[in-house]
Amino acid sequence: MNWFQRLLGLDFPAGADLTSLRFALRGGLPGWLVALLVTLVIAFAVLVYSRESVGPFRSRRWWLAGVRAALLAMLVALVARPAVVAEAEGVRNRPVVILVDDSASLKLADRRLSSADLLRVAIATGNAPADANPEGPEWQSAAKEELAQTPRLELVRSAFKSTRMDLGNKLAQKFATSAYLFGAKPRRVAVGGIDKALTAEEQRTALWDVLREIAATPEGDVPGAIVLVTDGLDNASQATLEETIAELKKADVAVHVYGVGSTDSGAVRLIDAAVPETLFLDDMANVPVRYMYRGTGTPMAVVTAMLAGKEVAKTEVKLEQGEGRTTLSFVPERRTGATPEGELIVSIRLKNDPGATDDVRKPVRVSERRVRVLVVDDAPRWEFKFLQPALSRDRRVDATYFVLQGDPRALRGVPFVPTFPTRDKLFSYDLVILGDVPPSALGPDGVATLTDYVRDGGGLVVIAGRKAMPADYADTPLAEVLPVEFVPVRFPPAGDERTSAVVPELTAAGRRSQMTNLAASPEENEQLWRELPGFYWHYPVTRLRPGATALATIGRRAGDDTAEPVMAAQYYGKGPVLFIGGEETWRWRYNQGDRLFARFWGQVAYQLGLPHLLGQASRVQLALDRSEAVVGRPGYVYARLYDSDYRPFVADTVPATLEHVDAPGGEKAKNVSLTPVPGRVGEYRVLLPNDVAGRYELKLQQPETGSLPFRVVLPPGHELEPLGLNEPALKSLAKETGGAFYREEDLARLPSRVQQRTAPFTARQEAILWGPMALVLFLSLVTAEWIGRKFANLS
Repeated sequence: MNWFQRLLGLDFPAGADLTSLRFALRGGLPGWLVALLVTLVIAFAVLVYSRESVGPFRSRRWWLAGVRAALLAMLVALVARPAVVAEAEGVRNRPVVILVDDSASLKLADRRLSSADLLRVAIATGNAPADANPEGPEWQSAAKEELAQTPRLELVRSAFKSTRMDLGNKLAQKFATSAYLFGAKPRRVAVGGIDKALTAEEQRTALWDVLREIAATPEGDVPGAIVLVTDGLDNASQATLEETIAELKKADVAVHVYGVGSTDSGAVRLIDAAVPETLFLDDMANVPVRYMYRGTGTPMAVVTAMLAGKEVAKTEVKLEQGEGRTTLSFVPERRTGATPEGELIVSIRLKNDPGATDDVRKPVRVSERRVRVLVVDDAPRWEFKFLQPALSRDRRVDATYFVLQGDPRALRGVPFVPTFPTRDKLFSYDLVILGDVPPSALGPDGVATLTDYVRDGGGLVVIAGRKAMPADYADTPLAEVLPVEFVPVRFPPAGDERTSAVVPELTAAGRRSQMTNLAASPEENEQLWRELPGFYWHYPVTRLRPGATALATIGRRAGDDTAEPVMAAQYYGKGPVLFIGGEETWRWRYNQGDRLFARFWGQVAYQLGLPHLLGQASRVQLALDRSEAVVGRPGYVYARLYDSDYRPFVADTVPATLEHVDAPGGEKAKNVSLTPVPGRVGEYRVLLPNDVAGRYELKLQQPETGSLPFRVVLPPGHELEPLGLNEPALKSLAKETGGAFYREEDLARLPSRVQQRTAPFTARQEAILWGPMALVLFLSLVTAEWIGRKFANLS
């Protein structure tokens, strides 16, 4: 039958059996018309030769008529274009595809904690036989610790260039083989040049999507097996592992996986430890800790706190994928010879892997006394009723209260005082919270004394009220102390009428302030502020004073520095001042108890009272514009600067040094400049590229020495995040598709374990009959007629 197929010009693959053969017309003429034309030309040929004189041989007449009829019929066929359509069925071998991960994660060197894991590196690099047993004692000497520094990329290259492994050529000897490298997309390479083509520069890995793409090739080219070389990390796929397995099973593609890397590797890091700047002696300190884990399994980790070289707190946590939280609690103790200043180190490490560790270091100061607060108010209004127990329960605060109106029996004795303190006593307080009291309540020289107190470094909080604050102070020295400008407005006493509540919105400075931080993360804090009960009343202010900072605003442009401030801060002299334009923070207790209300007022007392307690206020205040600096996302560092008189520091630029603390080598520091923030006197910023992960410290020398230590971290799913081999997912992929999972000790057996898979096929081919053979036949007929006519003496 092969000669017949060749005669017709058919070329089916070897092993294909011809199952059908039929004729068809491809000239566009219907069959009946072709039959009619053939009949007519035959009749015409017979008619012509019936009138020819061909001598005594009558058979010659009909022979010549038949030749002429055949010639004319072939001319009709030339127009009709007859073709033969053939179909054949058979089976053919499916190819094998080698798919090699070329992402940047192959540059990582795994932490290998066991000698068995180290021996796998020795096998891959040729320092141990390919069939060495990682558990066998005879090869333990090959498991050298320095092998752990071998990056994954070298292991993959060895698998293809080593004469012992030589995966590519061994597979190509058995199967029709093609090779691809992949990151976000596959790219074809020569089977024999895989090791040279590997670069590990791809910044995204779409493992599951690439597998689906390879398995979705046109019918007949679907591979029978895929040999996958990868660490199993995927950060760019749209499809899931389960969807990929289903697709591969449907296409009957077996995946044989060489898993590169170590399952011991995992990434654990501290996102933040909320360490207060000052700890109080013999008072319980609570440090909320946020951490992130990326790896396989749910290992145990140890979280510790070290103060002045001594472990003061320790807890164990069970890690799960993603963010986790815990709290370290301890009581700072009096220690002989210990200095009040030190460093608190909060660290986390995996119990089974001491190399997987991270820490946060923050300077702290231990104070022997609490923040002394004086609260002054006209009457026990709602704000006072809840503020008094909140401050009294705060062990960092030693609060005293002066109330003008109330039950004398309830206001007698500690912690109440009958009159506004004298100058000497006032200056012994670290913070004064001044409520809705008239100037006369402070005594003849009370306003001037309070102004001097703030100028000298005392903290002041002013809570607006309907009766006197701040309206009665418009023409007093205290008006200059406040961070807002206002005109006197009189309000009737609070009644039962209700207007709509207005929710204060944090400004950019408010989002960075410790006083307004009510949650564990900046994102949660912003959401919390949006959900707080609003104020039904607030005192209208005209604008911020020059150099003051709005922390929260209200109105149509709420959250903008140009909107009406309802919380604002500034320094007056050496003293920090906070103005709160409402008297309803007590409403934050709704469904929350004291959780938010007490936290806010505790932080206010802490932040504004500490400068006086410690003897000085920092003139350099630095903060990041977001909770974390992340690689690839440039971010600002903001600075609030004050001169020696605690007025906003003014300069065209402020020089600074950015030091890369843990840079491996080369230049560790570079000079940068902070520039003024438009519209904010005394506030500066610098945009940092955040292009390399690590620990950094921004240092300023003007207007005084100050620094901000921070870290630039890798974003979740980054190729260089030190994650381990995703063995569970790869084993599941291999098992579900009918393949196998390999490590270095059994990699040499991979080519022999890949089975040849076949696929049935049906092939259809069509050959136009008007071809070379038809031309030869046509010329033969023309020649035959010419010779016949010569013998018959016809022209």
